[in-house]
Amino acid sequence: MNPTTYIKTIEEILQEVREDKKDNPSTTSFKFKTDLWNFFSSIPESRLMRCAEFGTHKGQTTRVLSYLFDYVYTINLPKHFTEAELLNKDRENIRYCGMDLYNQPIDELFPHKETNVFFIDANHEFDCVMSDFSRSLEFKYNEEFPRYFVFDDYGLFSRTVYQAVNQLIRIGRLEKVCYLGHPPRHSFGGHPERILQDHEGIILKLKA
Repeated sequence: MNPTTYIKTIEEILQEVREDKKDNPSTTSFKFKTDLWNFFSSIPESRLMRCAEFGTHKGQTTRVLSYLFDYVYTINLPKHFTEAELLNKDRENIRYCGMDLYNQPIDELFPHKETNVFFIDANHEFDCVMSDFSRSLEFKYNEEFPRYFVFDDYGLFSRTVYQAVNQLIRIGRLEKVCYLGHPPRHSFGGHPERILQDHEGIILKLKA
């Protein structure tokens, strides 16, 4: 079985994950997932890449990633994997890496396979986002492919992800590729903190 064969459409996968961000603030929106799908599925070499996901939640975005890339390593505290494993029980190219991203060395539990895509959606505090980026640089990577970085909640009300990403751009570590998901001022309903101050997500590349 080739896990990256596109045997489903993004619309079918969205039906399986069920929850949009308006229903569950901790997931990515359907538009985010669709934009992510459209970007990477347009790059033929993405089917050969491995992806590391920092922050699993219910495994909904993990499911999308598993159809886009050769293999997905999703990292979170082990107690959070139950729902993700149930949702993705039919996916053979996901490894659940139980660890504390901020207090445990990655090489204790993580197989250092060549990994070129990093989906960063764990703790959104500024220092934690910067730590996640730094830790992603510890991974081996395939020099034939770019290294991509995807950040969720870039436009969140607190703007901490925004501040970390923009600092990485300013100091020349990352360059923007495109935005993902809903635009600034989009409301996910109810509380003012659910109104985007900037784009929902962003894809960047590591600068040479």
